[in-house]
Amino acid sequence: MRRYLLPLVAICLIGLPNAVSAQDRSREPRERDMRSQEQSRPRDDRSQRQPRASVGEVIRNVEQGRPGRRVDVNPSGDDYVVTWAYPDGRVSRIPVDGRTGRPRGN
Repeated sequence: MRRYLLPLVAICLIGLPNAVSAQDRSREPRERDMRSQEQSRPRDDRSQRQPRASVGEVIRNVEQGRPGRRVDVNPSGDDYVVTWAYPDGRVSRIPVDGRTGRPRGN
């Protein structure tokens, strides 16, 4: 039985690409063209956005005049969220503007 298993698997794998391409040919040409146009379009147009601040710049701006230490920096959409531990034990999440690198509300 094992002698026949490997050739059987090989035959199935050889026929698989033909089955997939036959399914693709069965779709209407219009549907195929629309799908290829959607895939060629970028999801978001980053060329018109302003440049994003670097993580180093974000950290420097948050550290200025603030006692304590940085615990973590996470991107949040176009912005950042810096987790900051103060010397008295409080932990705060500071939202930072992703374009300027400055904490929001300051």
